[in-house]
Parts: sequence; C-alpha cells; structure tokens
Amino acid sequence: MAAAGMKIRTPPGRPQKTWRALHIALDPETDTITAAELIVGHAGDETALPDLLANIDAGVDQFLPDGEYDGQGVADCLVDTFGPEIEIIIPPPKNAVHGANKQRNRHIDNIAEHGRMKWKSQAGYNQRSQVETQIGC
Repeated sequence: MAAAGMKIRTPPGRPQKTWRALHIALDPETDTITAAELIVGHAGDETALPDLLANIDAGVDQFLPDGEYDGQGVADCLVDTFGPEIEIIIPPPKNAVHGANKQRNRHIDNIAEHGRMKWKSQAGYNQRSQVETQIGC
C-alpha cells in the first residue's frame, strides 16, 4: 500500500517544502506492517517498489495498491520477486487498453463487462480500504 504526497508551489521568498511519501507493506491478516520505505522528493511509486519489496521477509500472495502502481514495470518487479503466482490487483485507468499482462487484461475486461464497483468487489480490491483504515488507526 502506498501513501503519496504532491509538491505544491510556494510563493516567491518562501522556502520550498520537501515532500515525503511513505510506502507501506501491510499484512491484512495480522495487521502487521511488514516493510516501509520513506521516499523524499519526486520519486514515483514504481521507483520505490523494489526497495520496499526487498524489505519483506515473507512471501506475498496478493498485491493491492492504488492505481498509481499500474504499469508493466510493477508487474515485472512483483513476478521477479514473488513468482508468477502472485495475484496483482491494481485498478487500471478508465482508458486502459490490453497489453502483455494477462491479469491486467482480465481486470480490464471484467470492468468493461460488469463495471468498476462490481470488479472491486469480485477482485477483492475493497480489502485495500480496510488496510488503509488500519493504517489510519
């Protein structure tokens, strides 16, 4: 799971703020944070992922991030780290087209056929909101 920040322009004469993004891996079954990576500046989610995954000592069966992680580089990194059995559940953008990732293609087809809300329920993506709530606690 990831929390990301945005850099906002500051008026002239005021110091620039340095934004940080805290990327967290959480085991939803035990509510345990298994890894965390603090990124300073404009590093994107895809850039932070390899370091975050390197800190996880256990196997991962399912990956449930926000849509910012949608991309072939993320899928390749996850398969390289955890094997082809990992279930990658990332909401594709509304204008997504089929590509090399078969799981993503199935998600696109399911959303087109049943709608995004039903896809979230069927795919188990709604579990992500429970994880975010736990982090907030």
